[in-house]
Amino acid sequence: MKIFYSHYLASDEHPAARMVASIARGLERLGHQVRIHRSAPSEPVTGSAKRSGSGKKKSGWKQRIKDRLWFLKALWRNRGFFPRDLEAVKQFQPDILLSRQDAYCYSMVKVAKRTGIPLVTYADAPVAYEVRHFEEGGRWNPPGLVESIERQQLIASQAVITVSQGARRILERYRLEVPIHVVPNGVEAPLLPLPTPAERQNRRSELGVRASRLIGFAGSFKPFHGLDLLATLMEATASRDDCQWVLIGDGPGLDRFRSLATSWKHPPLITGWIATQKVREILQLVDVAVAPHARTKGEFYFCPLKLLDYASGGCAILGSDQGDLPRLLGGAQAGAWVETDSVAIWTEHLFRLLDQPEVTRAMGRLAREQVEAGLTWDHTASQIEKVLKATLSSASK
Repeated sequence: MKIFYSHYLASDEHPAARMVASIARGLERLGHQVRIHRSAPSEPVTGSAKRSGSGKKKSGWKQRIKDRLWFLKALWRNRGFFPRDLEAVKQFQPDILLSRQDAYCYSMVKVAKRTGIPLVTYADAPVAYEVRHFEEGGRWNPPGLVESIERQQLIASQAVITVSQGARRILERYRLEVPIHVVPNGVEAPLLPLPTPAERQNRRSELGVRASRLIGFAGSFKPFHGLDLLATLMEATASRDDCQWVLIGDGPGLDRFRSLATSWKHPPLITGWIATQKVREILQLVDVAVAPHARTKGEFYFCPLKLLDYASGGCAILGSDQGDLPRLLGGAQAGAWVETDSVAIWTEHLFRLLDQPEVTRAMGRLAREQVEAGLTWDHTASQIEKVLKATLSSASK
């Protein structure tokens, strides 16, 4: 197949853009010709803006008006996307269009209608639901507008791919007559070979680890990641001489952790932003990896890459029981999945994992095996391939 894979992300450094590239490589390994196309103009992202996104928000009456009417700019931009998208499709002559949806973006729907090429929408988040519940910056969204655009995009598609059962349930509220397929996110295949115990100890020493048990957190340090609970869990371990934390990544909530534990016997190690490969190498050294996602009201539609990264590294996982991944990663045998936001219960689970090294090692091995068996990006691409082939077959009848 010739697959035209489009998205509306302005930078290749965006995590979702890297997901697009990983899936495209997987489809290419299956023998398909893939063209990744960015509808939005490229925007260079460098320095601290790239790494933390922690710049100060502008204020004043002009900014308030912009925040109120920002969606008009978003809609206007689509007028510019369409000619460029159409020309790119005509040049590539694909068999099928695979388009990652984004809020207020609909140019690829117009391209599909103009060319008659089958369209599959990749909804890695139900965008209207996400905008209503998790929009950052307080921007106003007119009642019903983003929902109407999303519904029209889905109706115009021959199939929809989404990343979780929760996301499918949200999209099913539109009462579509379009098949919705759940294909979980993936992760790069686990690094091989695993470090020997001696290599692991040497690498830990080079990193600055002085304790026998290493607890890890990786992420973009945004409120959704449960930063208050993370800080509380870290403080709960302050009196233990056998453990140390490593915080991987950067983001707007990281500053509070820099001065959190300077007086501890084993202060946490803070890496800041580092390359993906380095993240994977550090996670191989972690005993227990923590993902304290706050409990959501309504559907937990996410398929957190963090959990897949942890599992790929062979970490025992302490995380929320929300979503599909706890089950896909092996359930209670591969991690401690917490059903509440209770700090006491999270702390109890963490201490239990720290006190049982053999158990946590077995958990990490099982989670890693689950990734190898069915949760790499190649597995994701293989499932997407089946959807695309079925769509083409149906469209040709």
